[in-house]
Amino acid sequence: MLALLLTGKSAATVLALLGYVGIGAGIGTRLAKDGHGSATASSALAAWPLLLPLLGEQPAPRDPDAGPYRTRIAQALVRLQEALGDPAAGDLSWEGEIAALRDVLLRADTRLRLVDRLLADEDGDEEVAKSRATLREARSRAADEIEAVISGIAQLRLQVGLLALEGDDLPVKARLRELAGRAGALEEVTRIGSRAV
Repeated sequence: MLALLLTGKSAATVLALLGYVGIGAGIGTRLAKDGHGSATASSALAAWPLLLPLLGEQPAPRDPDAGPYRTRIAQALVRLQEALGDPAAGDLSWEGEIAALRDVLLRADTRLRLVDRLLADEDGDEEVAKSRATLREARSRAADEIEAVISGIAQLRLQVGLLALEGDDLPVKARLRELAGRAGALEEVTRIGSRAV
């Protein structure tokens, strides 16, 4: 601020800048107290006029059922639906299959959330430690399967591009059936793993 005064800027300019930053600091503090994230609160220093609508609003509560893959699952499926919905992709209507795939993945993700919460508890004797190790292995297998299905969704999305170029929807249908089978197997792997604990 002193540099502005020394470079010939008027006191009004300096006071306006100080006032702008001061208002931003006050709004940032209020946003933080309301429960908004630190990134949102700190951005108020520079962009407080844009954040005024957030004042007095509570941030959306986190979904208590959201598991570790919820965001990635949602992103992968949204991108797939965007590709399938593009007019160049042809007349593909697989909403039912995609909805079923989403449901299976989100149920598996919810189970991982529960398992992560259970594994965070380190209490117990040697037998409990053995059960915890078995549960960790089952969790790892389930997570690997979810990762594989998410990767398969990305591959399916690329195959939609091939469909747009070549006009053959059989590979896309085959990939979707394969993903549905993997997702179904994911539910079965989880059931088998839970019996071992």
